[in-house]
Amino acid sequence: MIFLTEVVPTVSIMKCYESEHLGRLFKIQEDLPAVGAYLFIYEGGKDMYDYLQNSVIHCMEFAAEEFGVPMDSWSELISDE
Repeated sequence: MIFLTEVVPTVSIMKCYESEHLGRLFKIQEDLPAVGAYLFIYEGGKDMYDYLQNSVIHCMEFAAEEFGVPMDSWSELISDE
């Protein structure tokens, strides 16, 4: 007897966060768990810096320590997809 199983693709929703502080826009883009999360820093509409951290919370902590971004200033962005 042969059993066929349906393969159901898994969809991973990766979260994004945003904060503005001292004239800069800070964005966090979650990646696959094995990768971590990216912190992007924009100034005057230009991508100035990007940092890879282990997780979203690590990005937020890094932004707080290095740039003074308040931990409670982050807003989750809702994807249209």
